[in-house]
Amino acid sequence: MKIQPKSPYNVDGLKSSFSLSRRSTFLSLIILILAIICGVVVFYAVQYYVLIPYTDSFHSETIQIQNSLDIGLNNNYLASQSLSQNFAVHCPKASIWPNCSLPLRLYSNLATPLLSMGLLRDMALIPLLHPPVNVGGFEAFAREFYSRNNYHHNDIGFMNFSIFSEHLNGTKYVDTTGQTKFSTRKILTPVFEIVDEGSISSIMYNMHSEYYRGMAIDTIIDAWEAGDRNRSAVTPLLQLIQDKYIRPASQMVFPIAPAEDPNVLVGFIRSIHNWDDVIERAVPTNANGIDIVIFDGIGKVTYAVFNGKSVRYLGHGDLCDPQYESFRYEFKPPSLSGYELYTFTICPRKEFFSSELLFAPISSCIFTVLLIIFVAALLGIHNYNLQRQLR
Repeated sequence: MKIQPKSPYNVDGLKSSFSLSRRSTFLSLIILILAIICGVVVFYAVQYYVLIPYTDSFHSETIQIQNSLDIGLNNNYLASQSLSQNFAVHCPKASIWPNCSLPLRLYSNLATPLLSMGLLRDMALIPLLHPPVNVGGFEAFAREFYSRNNYHHNDIGFMNFSIFSEHLNGTKYVDTTGQTKFSTRKILTPVFEIVDEGSISSIMYNMHSEYYRGMAIDTIIDAWEAGDRNRSAVTPLLQLIQDKYIRPASQMVFPIAPAEDPNVLVGFIRSIHNWDDVIERAVPTNANGIDIVIFDGIGKVTYAVFNGKSVRYLGHGDLCDPQYESFRYEFKPPSLSGYELYTFTICPRKEFFSSELLFAPISSCIFTVLLIIFVAALLGIHNYNLQRQLR
């Protein structure tokens, strides 16, 4: 019988060591996964309890902002209504229109306090013309009016104060018909008296020729024909040509009816405001780290508020931080103000919260993971030493 030489290696011991190594690796992996899961759970639990004290604070600030916005936007309506009534009394008969005007100095004195009350940058008189009636007469009246008031400027008027519109490429043309592709109404609504000299280039521009402005005017006329004499309409968000950088604005249109012919629509008051001005006035002085999203029924823009008065345009779309989704607060302004298509959303930024408290969930998560790994390592070392003693 041939005797096999004895192997210098303990095969059974090697198998046992390999099996033990695999088991240890598997257990280590399980412990690591459990540590991560526990860390994540601790992170969200601590974050939840850390953010609880900020819930009431944020809710209080959103209510303040909502109330201020409601008042400011309603003041825009009241300012337009007030100026409309001034023209209604100043030119009380429909037969006077469209050749109605206030001396520019008097007009400025009337409109300037209304601009401040309504957070507005400009208010304009927009007479309503039905071509070809009175078009030539009104253009002659406008030429004489601006000459008489010494309102000379290189950019003022177009083609000797002819009513004009613009093609999509920006080219101006004399508009004699008021015809558009989006409306059945053939009307002319020239920008006449203004307050803001930055709007000089818009003088005699036919507002109804541009889609969004034209639809706002059509909304007023539709309401007027239905018997609503105090309806205002607001355009969606616009980028005004006067602004050299992105600065969303809106325009409100309000009807004018002569005091002695209250059933005759003779023109409109057009007011303009930029949303950064509106938001700056609305937020509390202690507000910091708040995003405000404006939705006009078509698109959205987002503003950020820092240190109470620093309002920054962030861009198009809803740019709120999704990790603070539970804080989102949404509201609509008063329906009577003309902003019924608008919706506002307020949400916090990380700057709203204390940096120390924001660090707590992360530090708690890391501590939990390290603690579990440390305890597992101690148990592993203890088990290893115990096995050595038993051999």
